[in-house]
Amino acid sequence: MAEEKNMEEAETEVKLRCGVYGEGSVFSVEIQRNAEVEVLQEKIAGILSTEQHTVPPRLLTLYLARKEGETTWQADDDNLDALLQGDVDKKYMKMRPSWKLNKKELFGPSFTPGDEEIHVLVELPEAAPVGDGIAKEPPNKKQRLEGNRISYAGPLHRDEFAVPFDTIDAFRQIKEGFSRKEVIGHPLFLLYGPRQFGKTTIAYRIMDWIASDSSVADVKYVFFEMHESDVAEEGTFWGRLGQCIDEESACCDYASFRRLMVECTTHDRTQLCLIVDEMDHLFSNKELAAKFLSALRKWKAAPYFRGFLGIGSHELVHHHEIFRGDDKTSPFNVGNMIKMVPFSVEQMSAFFKLIEPRYEFSQSLQCGIMKYSSGAPGVFGSLIRFTVDNDKWTLEWREWEPWFQVGAFSGYLTQYNNTYHRIQGDLRSLTELEWEALKYILEDNGSLTASTVEGYCGIAVRGDQQRRLVDPLLRMGIVVQGSSGELAIVSEMMCRVCVEALPEREIHQAANTDDPVLLLSVALGQVYPKTISNHLVRNRQAPSESAFHHELYSTIRDILKKGALTR
Repeated sequence: MAEEKNMEEAETEVKLRCGVYGEGSVFSVEIQRNAEVEVLQEKIAGILSTEQHTVPPRLLTLYLARKEGETTWQADDDNLDALLQGDVDKKYMKMRPSWKLNKKELFGPSFTPGDEEIHVLVELPEAAPVGDGIAKEPPNKKQRLEGNRISYAGPLHRDEFAVPFDTIDAFRQIKEGFSRKEVIGHPLFLLYGPRQFGKTTIAYRIMDWIASDSSVADVKYVFFEMHESDVAEEGTFWGRLGQCIDEESACCDYASFRRLMVECTTHDRTQLCLIVDEMDHLFSNKELAAKFLSALRKWKAAPYFRGFLGIGSHELVHHHEIFRGDDKTSPFNVGNMIKMVPFSVEQMSAFFKLIEPRYEFSQSLQCGIMKYSSGAPGVFGSLIRFTVDNDKWTLEWREWEPWFQVGAFSGYLTQYNNTYHRIQGDLRSLTELEWEALKYILEDNGSLTASTVEGYCGIAVRGDQQRRLVDPLLRMGIVVQGSSGELAIVSEMMCRVCVEALPEREIHQAANTDDPVLLLSVALGQVYPKTISNHLVRNRQAPSESAFHHELYSTIRDILKKGALTR
């Protein structure tokens, strides 16, 4: 009887309505009631994918559109529009790929969809590091992408990364380390760098390599994207990590997690390769961080372990400050710290050469994009994609720059560079002192150290273990720190992001800029439409463009006046 019931469920389809964060689209998917969530991921990815932009199903995150403890589904109304255009609401439960849709916690065996309701919320991956797969199509393909919609703007899958991975030192080093089976100590890699530098993309490519290469058939990767809530309690941390190995596991401490690792690898005759993204969160819980780092040292020689890759930025690099005086707690005094570096001019030039049969960028535009992106893989790739989607690749730099800076920058951030767009929003939450520090760095880009900035802000020099004023800027990926301690904004584009986020009363940076386009862009952002309409009402005979020009010039004069400058 049980078998007959399962067969009946398998033959019964249900229609689920899905809403997509960011783009706001809503659509229906028909699927078997007892299908696994990963099948739903595949169906949704098929709907979101286009010929040019493939959405890898495993990179989609699905949430049940019903909050914990509630019985009603999210309504398909105006509130839904606001929800989908905002940040991902973590109050909705994440649907794990191995779960079945008829699981009690999800839809249950007797679920019946109602009218005007949403059942699944879809989170797309974050902004893409490089390329849109254009290199793999033959030259005789038409030179224009169909439409401007970017359905996938996240860390890129192997087939979409046009810059060969084997030209990236970090990827080669990690791959070589994980390839070695018979070693005294398995490698512990620490991959760090600013946002939009392709760290997560490299991790995905490593996972693809492990899954497809027969030379590492005895290796099983475990990927854990860490969140702040994962490290609040030690039991929660080991439990979440254990579920990455086995969804049904219930680890509560290190001992139970270790038993799980041994059991799984013994049963499958494999070795585990642990990959942890967003590892910076770990160091907010110092006691837990110490235990985890100590565990890594023990695993180095364990027969069930192949290696570790931790991915992060500022906190990850400075983890030794947390454990000062106790090097034994840090695995990286015998491990490998790998710094992500920008693409070289040679790599970027080779990429333009690779896509030349389809998109022949002018030489000046190539040079301009390379300089403006500062070689940051995510910025470089998204600029190319944005330019192609808007049919602007034939422009010269002198034509492209005003088009992008004045009229297109906002759309680029919201649609093609979600990471920088989110950073711009986060900037507005800085304290007054942190704003002051950022302004000094903007004015003297590349010549100040952390202690110098704090001195300018009236703060006495503090010990290394104390929180520095510039740490939030480093953590957010706005600022990078050189080998001698000098601070610099990560790219020209990030300078623009920062200047636009400055409070309206703080426009000295715009007034001091040597770039007239930047001054114009900031001025346009401060033009008041009501003033223009008042001009038109009072002067009905005047052309409308003259009212606009009057307000624009007045705004620029105000900026220069506040900056104590004249031009």
